Amino acid sequence: MPSPVSYKWDDDSEKKYATIIVTALSAIILQFDRVIFHVNFMDGLSILTALKLRYKHPAAWQSLFSGNKKRRDQLNDMPPGTAHAAKLFAQEKRLYELSDLIISVTGYMKDFLEERYSLDPKKITVIPNGLNYRRFQVCTDGEKRDLKARLGFASFEKIVLFTGRIDQCKGIDFLIDAFEEACSRENNLRLVIVGEGRIESMIQKPGFMIYGNSLRLLCRL
Repeated sequence: MPSPVSYKWDDDSEKKYATIIVTALSAIILQFDRVIFHVNFMDGLSILTALKLRYKHPAAWQSLFSGNKKRRDQLNDMPPGTAHAAKLFAQEKRLYELSDLIISVTGYMKDFLEERYSLDPKKITVIPNGLNYRRFQVCTDGEKRDLKARLGFASFEKIVLFTGRIDQCKGIDFLIDAFEEACSRENNLRLVIVGEGRIESMIQKPGFMIYGNSLRLLCRL
């Protein structure tokens, strides 16, 4: 179900939207079903509020903090009294307060939540992203050379690898800025980005395109 159009979205439309969503869910999820509602973004605040009114919840509710530190810091950089910034911060804080359990993928982000949002440490659990180490093995120098040649890289080139969703909240813009600076010092660097998303807008800026040959589109997922 699509969310309301952003420029028409106000508190009243949020509540109506949440009521529609929860009413639809109640036809599928019974009152006493054993289910955990997982809210992933701040946009779910109105839905979370409506769900807690509709369902009794003996099981822990969860909110996954995405680690979007840059967006949070941008709010801090706004002039004092900025209504939009204050509203966003209040909504995020309310979302965390309504959640019975908050999952952070790192200890650093747990500390960040405690400090910036004044949350109870007992309410935050650290669960790192899972990784099956059995799928990976250390390559020999010869295997590395063969892999580089197969992918079109020279043996002397240094490869910087990023894997994940291509999004600002993943720090991809910081990586590109750092890569740009590194390329000004060394000319044997190559950046390989593996994941879904659009990167064109992040690299089309003054000073970066001169390193365009260092960033090549091998394939799009």
